[in-house]
This record gives sequence, C-alpha cells and structure tokens, in this order.
Amino acid sequence: MENDDGFIMVGKKKKHNNKNKIAIKKEKDKNSGFIYKSYKTKKTSTVANKISTETIQNQIEEKRTKLLESKFYVQLLFELQIIKPLIQYYRSKEKPEYFNVDIVSYGIGNFMKSRISQFQFALCILLKANLKLNGKVYFYDPIFTEVEKEVINNYGFEVIEDNEHGKRNINKMTLFYMPHCNYNLYNNVLGTNWELGKLSKLILIGNDFSIYDENMVSSKLESEAPFLKAILPLTKKVAFPELFESNDIFNNTSIHFFPKSNLLEQSEQFWNMKDKYKLEEFKEISN
Repeated sequence: MENDDGFIMVGKKKKHNNKNKIAIKKEKDKNSGFIYKSYKTKKTSTVANKISTETIQNQIEEKRTKLLESKFYVQLLFELQIIKPLIQYYRSKEKPEYFNVDIVSYGIGNFMKSRISQFQFALCILLKANLKLNGKVYFYDPIFTEVEKEVINNYGFEVIEDNEHGKRNINKMTLFYMPHCNYNLYNNVLGTNWELGKLSKLILIGNDFSIYDENMVSSKLESEAPFLKAILPLTKKVAFPELFESNDIFNNTSIHFFPKSNLLEQSEQFWNMKDKYKLEEFKEISN
C-alpha cells in the first residue's frame, strides 16, 4: 500500500502483524541500492531557490519541535543511553564535553516534499546534539535536489556527491543513520568494514536486522546480504519506541552495534568472508 509520501508498507507474508511491517521508499531502479519515489523538479531562479530553502528549513524546524515535545523522543533519549558508553573513548581534544564521532546518512529521500523525510532529517539533527557529537555529518541520496543540498549545507553538514554504494571505509567511530534503507545497502556498509577494529567502531540506525531474518528465506538472505546474515547473532540492538505520530516514520527502526567481545570470538573463516563475497555495485541514478 502506498501513502502520500511514496512509501510502501511491506510485511510478513504469513502473519498479519502491523508490528513487522517495514516502510520503504518506492523503487525506481532495482539496482540503485536506494528504494524511493522520484519527483520531477522544475528549474527555479536563485531567488526562488532561497525562498524554497527557507521554507524547507522552517518545515524541518517545525518537525524538530514536534519531536522534542513528543513522548516518543523522551523514550528515545532513554534508549540512546546505550550509545554513550560506546563513544566515551572518543572525546574531542578541543572540546572534551563532545565526542569526535561522524554521522553518515544514506537514503532519507526528498525532504523537500516528504514529511517522513523531514522528520528523519530533524531527528538526525537531534541525535547529533543529544549525543554531543562534533564530528562531520554527511548526507547522500541520489534524488537530492540542489535546493535540498543547499539546506544540508546551511545546517553545517556535507553532501556526498557521488554514490558510494554504501561502501564507506571508516577510520573512526561512525554512526550510520539509514532509516528504511534497502538491506543490500546495510550489507555493503558492513562488508566494507569487515574488520575487528572497524565493526567495533560502527553504530547503525536502520531497519531492525532481525526482520530480514524472519521474512526472507535463509538461503536468499545469505546470498544477497551475507554480511548482514553473519553479523546477526553478534549484534546488540535497541529498538526505537514503537509509535510516533503514525507508524510510518520510525517503525521497525533499531540501533545496532557490534561489541568487540563478540567479534573477538570469531574464527578466521568469519573474517575471510570479505575475500569470498563481492559487494554489489549499484548504478548511479540522476535526480
């Protein structure tokens, strides 16, 4: 079923249970790694762009206020406590009260038009502030318009210009913010950083990994997302609060991380997966 934001609700075939539905953005190109509904945008003048940018930022700020005043956010703050011990060793030398942790956001979609995307963008701002992260914040979606890129820059964040296919190789503690992305994209993020010293520095906010294990045939999941399947039993996770406004913004979203104590127990065969499986290359998609 598609809603006004171009989202389709996908759930278990055998059980009629709203809790296990996943909101994903409507697909334009199955090889893209991003599932979304595209919008045609008209070229506008510089003045129009500035007005549009201001309007979008006002809308995002309205969403941020709604989040701050919600029971959902109060509950989420409690759940976020689990992240703080993970980042405590990465204090900023210049500002010791802050933590030198980057945020990488993939696939939030057209926040110029979508209220869901605006809420997701607003929450990213709040996460950075609440966790006191002073690293860089990066955004990428193949359907970002120039106006949206300007909004991202206005917030002091950076736009990733080229499709990385989720293959960002980290060298520091990094929070990947990927609400309602394709499981292939989660797999690429994990596979690219399939090393003890990197997986233990990776936090991923996105669709609850266990849903894929429950909804997909095991052989299909292993074939299409081998790193995601292999990391499942080693993953610690905390679910987002169940409901915010409507069940299509942060539903089935969890915070995932991978304790070093779990990773240390893994065999050489586990780590050699990086040489065995090739990560999928997604096509570049123009806006």
